[in-house]
Amino acid sequence: MMKLEDIKIGMKIWQIGHWSNLPESGTVKAIKYTEVSKMHPEPVPYVEVDWDECGGTSGAKLDEIYPSYEELQIGEKAREDKAVAKIKSEVHDVKDLVKFMYHATLNGGEYVNYDERRAARELAKELLDLDLE
Repeated sequence: MMKLEDIKIGMKIWQIGHWSNLPESGTVKAIKYTEVSKMHPEPVPYVEVDWDECGGTSGAKLDEIYPSYEELQIGEKAREDKAVAKIKSEVHDVKDLVKFMYHATLNGGEYVNYDERRAARELAKELLDLDLE
């Protein structure tokens, strides 16, 4: 996650790709602000990025970008751990686990939620001593 004051035009940034779910790097082209709307009553900053691999340009939210690959790994691990802990805190028994797994996207190709998938795997091991790997 980056702060607005730490971002400079021309710097390389990293994020997890929305479609690939893999690390992607790019160069900051501009710092922009969202339009005022009901969803954003005040302008929200974001960066316009020229991506290295896909060759395209798109916007990226400040809370999803990192200044290095190493910081991306650390930040994403912390985000994932927090998301998995939240899911696990809401599952107390096998009945809860079955309900959770029924509604989660665990095997949907490009739509898989990997935080939910990890939580399901860990909960199955903890509650049922079942390895889902």
